[in-house]
Formats: sequence, structure tokens, C-alpha cells
Amino acid sequence: MWSSDAKEEAKNEEPASKKEKNKQSAAPAEEPAPINLSGNGQMATNPFELESGLAIFTMTHQGQRNFIVGLIDSSGKDVSPVVANSIGPSEVSKAVNIPKKDDHLLNVNADGPWTIEVKQPRPSSAPATTSFDGSGDAATSLFELSSGLHTINMGHQGQRNFIVSLLDKNGKAVDPVVANEIGAANPSKAVRVPKEDIYLLNVTADGPWTIEIE
Repeated sequence: MWSSDAKEEAKNEEPASKKEKNKQSAAPAEEPAPINLSGNGQMATNPFELESGLAIFTMTHQGQRNFIVGLIDSSGKDVSPVVANSIGPSEVSKAVNIPKKDDHLLNVNADGPWTIEVKQPRPSSAPATTSFDGSGDAATSLFELSSGLHTINMGHQGQRNFIVSLLDKNGKAVDPVVANEIGAANPSKAVRVPKEDIYLLNVTADGPWTIEIE
């Protein structure tokens, strides 16, 4: 017969299979391998598989006219109709939310050589960066932000649209319009962050820009 202490120990001990399952669920998701695409002029890429969640597209164009990139799924439905929209030689990036695991392809409108790299980061942590700068369209690096109200101060020295969006680590919009200006501007906006987590910003601009988060 078991003693009462032995019975209590057996009752409280978690099964090994359950421990392993909990350990696996706590582990960060594995980051898919980067996808690299290239071409010249207008073309549709070959299909490639994307996992659901965040995808960051980093693109270059060496032509002189429009460079427009759109993302569609295996059924031809728009996932992000404007991944890139620039003129002339460009180095741009954009963060996109992928709603479900599926094959995707890109429609590219260009008049010269272009490259596209697709990464799907799955971070478990990120630095608490509060200052960003760049030029033209860009997705910022990932950063950690506490919950609550934060003021975002921005500056733009371009001549056309200046649009800023705050996204969560899955690429979903927390605030889709932090800024929406035309030309040189110094806007600010108070944004409520729902929880302490990892975030990033999508910036649309045609000149130098700065962002400070308080």
C-alpha cells in the first residue's frame, strides 16, 4: 500500500508527456527560411509558400519608371495589392500580415532589374528601441513596447505622401493611421498600445523621415 505522502506526490506529479507538450508550446515558433526572388521588367513570380503571420518584403529596383509589386494568394485574391509603389531606382521594404499558410506569388511591374527578399521573423524578444529614421518606404526593425498610451512624434522632409502605421508582431494593424500627411510635416499622435509585446512600423515616404516614441 502507498503511504499518504506517496499518494500526494503521485497526485501532484505532472505526467512527462504533458511536461514535454507544455515545453514545446512555450518554445518560439521556428522562423521559415528566407525567400529570394529576382527578375527583369514586368513579370509574375513563381509560387512560393508563406506561413501565416508577419512577412517582411525587402525590394530593390534599378529601372527608371514605376516599380509596383502586389501579393496574391493561390486563388488570385489580393493579400497586399501594394507591397511596393515607387519610381526609378529604389530600395524599399514593407511588413505584411499573411492571413493563412498558402502558396503566394508576386505581380511585379518594373522596367529594369529587381530583387525581392521575403523573411518571416518569429521573435520571442526585441530591443526597446524608441528612435527610428530612414528615407523612403520602409518597415522598421522590430521593437518591444509597453502597454498603455504612447506619443509618437514624427518628421518628414519629402514632397508627397507620408503615412505611418503601427503593427503587431503578426503584421496586424494596431493603429493603421498614425500619420497621413503630404509634403514636409512634423505630426504627432497618442496611440494606445493594448499589451506589452513586440511591434514594428510601416512607413510610406518619399524623403528622409524620423520617428520618436515616448
